[in-house]
Amino acid sequence: NSLDQELMNIIVRGMALKPLEGEAKDTCQKGHEMEGVYSRQLIAEPDCPWGQIEEINQVGLVQKSGMEYLKASVDRLVCVTDESGQKEIMLNEYKARVKPERSRHEMERIEDLIQDARMDEDSIFCEAKSDDEDSFSFIETEEERCQALHHAVVFEKAFCLHAVGNTKNLLSCTKFNFEPELLEAYQKTAAFLYDRVLKPFYSADDKHKDLAASEEVMASIDHAVNVNKAAIVDMR
Repeated sequence: NSLDQELMNIIVRGMALKPLEGEAKDTCQKGHEMEGVYSRQLIAEPDCPWGQIEEINQVGLVQKSGMEYLKASVDRLVCVTDESGQKEIMLNEYKARVKPERSRHEMERIEDLIQDARMDEDSIFCEAKSDDEDSFSFIETEEERCQALHHAVVFEKAFCLHAVGNTKNLLSCTKFNFEPELLEAYQKTAAFLYDRVLKPFYSADDKHKDLAASEEVMASIDHAVNVNKAAIVDMR
């Protein structure tokens, strides 16, 4: 029906990203470069409140077991050992504030958290819940909050680390916790979109043959798939 077609158009348009150019490309490249710097600084931090950071590893594209349409590529997996010797894998998403104005804003955000006693001035670590009244003080943008939520759902975790830095140092690392109801609602929404729109990408069933995007968009998607082939790992 028309709803299915409109959903298809919206999703497919979002799948075909235009290549970054100029300053945007430089900023993105710098952000990727800083991930290694941040990881070395993070593993050296002596006062992690969730345990001793033992390892920080990269992982490829991961799909949620039983829901192949839910995939994520988190920046790092952090292995932490608590006081009892229990190991836990934590998801970690880095954000580099490369431009001077964004870096200044980040410092101001951290200063506000310290003044509000939500973060210790001698530590980069803090913790929040998505339903806290001041949760937007920890992850300010909807896009970054949704990304962290998506990672948590795919990896079947109740939280995601959100680590922010500038072009020199890691400035903060927030353990951002999600309520079970929010995780369930996100998963149900994804299942609805799969059932109504995404099935043609995963099934040879020709009953969806009338659903289509423009030739230009589909060609762009095919090109992106061929250029950026990646190993997909089931998260168990």
